[in-house]
Amino acid sequence: MSNKQQVFSFDIFDTCLVRTCGESYNVFYILAKEILGDDAELSQINDFVLIRKRGEEYARKALINEQNEEITLKEIYHFCDFRSITEIDNNSIMQKELEIENEVLLPIYETKKTIEHLHSKGNTIVYISDMYLPKEFIIKKMKEYDYFVDEKLVYVSSDIKKTKETGSLYRYIQKELNIEYNNWRHTGDNELSDYMIPRKLGIKAKMVKFDYNLYEKSSINPCIDDGDIFNAYPFSLCRAVRLANQSNPQNFFAADFIAPIFVPYTYYILCDARKRGIEHLFFIARDGYILYLIAQIFSSHFPHIHLHYLYASRKSLYLPGIEQISYDTIKDIVPLDKGIQGILYSLQMEDFDYSHLSINGLSSLEILKLLLEDKSFVENLNKQHYKQNDLCARFFIQEGLSTPNCAIVDVLGSRRCHQFINNILRHNHMPEVFAYYYEVMHQRIIDSGKYTSINFQEKNIHSKTYHHVSQPLCEQYFCITNQQRTVGYQNINNTIKPIFENDPINDRYKEKIFNANKMILLAYATHFIKHPVVNPILCINKAQFCLNVFYHNPQKEYLEAFNGFFCTDGNAKYTLLQKNNLLYTIIHHNKFFRWKEGNLVYNSGGFYRIIRAILTLRFFRQRTIV
Repeated sequence: MSNKQQVFSFDIFDTCLVRTCGESYNVFYILAKEILGDDAELSQINDFVLIRKRGEEYARKALINEQNEEITLKEIYHFCDFRSITEIDNNSIMQKELEIENEVLLPIYETKKTIEHLHSKGNTIVYISDMYLPKEFIIKKMKEYDYFVDEKLVYVSSDIKKTKETGSLYRYIQKELNIEYNNWRHTGDNELSDYMIPRKLGIKAKMVKFDYNLYEKSSINPCIDDGDIFNAYPFSLCRAVRLANQSNPQNFFAADFIAPIFVPYTYYILCDARKRGIEHLFFIARDGYILYLIAQIFSSHFPHIHLHYLYASRKSLYLPGIEQISYDTIKDIVPLDKGIQGILYSLQMEDFDYSHLSINGLSSLEILKLLLEDKSFVENLNKQHYKQNDLCARFFIQEGLSTPNCAIVDVLGSRRCHQFINNILRHNHMPEVFAYYYEVMHQRIIDSGKYTSINFQEKNIHSKTYHHVSQPLCEQYFCITNQQRTVGYQNINNTIKPIFENDPINDRYKEKIFNANKMILLAYATHFIKHPVVNPILCINKAQFCLNVFYHNPQKEYLEAFNGFFCTDGNAKYTLLQKNNLLYTIIHHNKFFRWKEGNLVYNSGGFYRIIRAILTLRFFRQRTIV
């Protein structure tokens, strides 16, 4: 190699690769659980980890000298004695550690793109690592993630016995490649070995920090402080998945806020269903679609639970699910803000000719009373009711919902869908179904059958305080989908098919959000299930607290995810964020904005840091008062 040629070198761990479990020593806790079993006591796990850590300490004391600056994984295990805890031999434990390292490593997207760009320009790419793991293992992992790797240009301290920390590994590479230090650019995350040492040698060094952000720290720190390493895993996984994907607001938001709630929630459902003896889970369209996709990732771990996606909606269930045609049973299910067209649409009576009725100036309830006094309308409504009830029942039988030990899964709701599904099943002499909800509303139906919920709106602090933000975000952003709305059922060649809404339900923005959420959540779920947490409910609660921090104190780069996002509230369509000048936002933030903190930060401009500082102080003062 010419000594004039430009060389770019990169540290590997936490620069090119990141661990889903966070710190490197967390691998030892996962290893302990794998070796000792899920029922191992915490004292055994901690002792196992201590033996592994001491083994490394003893190996370094015994083997490190002026000629040998690094140790190997094999040498570490020579100094480990696990016999008081397990009969499994050291070599098998060491191989299991390598398997876990292989499982927990993800690429860092931004570094990979930088390397691809530099390589495309003809630059020499070198990888350097102070690491006890074998060089062959590292090369294989880098290639798995499509990093450009020339095996001759990968330098690992355990292989060469020299380290970056002393500078000897840099000097070794300089002689090996015959390069001048001033033509060398190095990037890494360690202030000493990746920045200060190479700069002393004349290498142009650049520090990168792929750290936990504010929200991840808000969730992970309490777990670490409590010594709860396993329940900290979902939040270190947030960081890893965020770093492994393109840097944009949609991916950031999905990784830090949606994934650590919806993925553990889906895992909890499957665990609870197994305990209850539930054999079939039906995820209700459309809000349940993303949960259904996550559950498919987990399905091999729950082989006795069958997953189904049920095409159903309020529109398709309400008419067949009411017990009788009367004013009292119908007035609660028709929209009171959409006039006669809305009433007829919700009752699947769009074709009814109401031209003979005088409805001018009447309210929706008055129109409904007038319709129910019309003999022709009531006759047709009864026919439609019996027809749709029969179609629903046949659809449920066809899809398997009529069998015993079934449950439905939904996200947010008043439990009215659950009520009408059970009404249809009961009317047709079929067993009722259990229901899972992430959160049930304060105005929920009480007598609708057995169910369980993670949250109850009247008790959920973040839902009570920021209900006007949390509910539309959860229903219309977290659950955004490319699925069409079911509005009824039809019989085609003795097969019951769903009828979908004619209007297109997805614009380009919705498709963009759905694709981002799907990509991030499925990636998160894939790694989550490899090392599932001890207490998913605890993790969900911590993730909800993290979300509450966001509502109180949002970062601007995350708010950009909602640029173009519209919420619906009945007939109304509105945005959570409105672009205005900062002065207008400050003056009117208590009057015109549903989410005053979000709009203050969104419109802060150059005063962003000041606004954030004020909101941070306010948030911690509120916590102190509470």
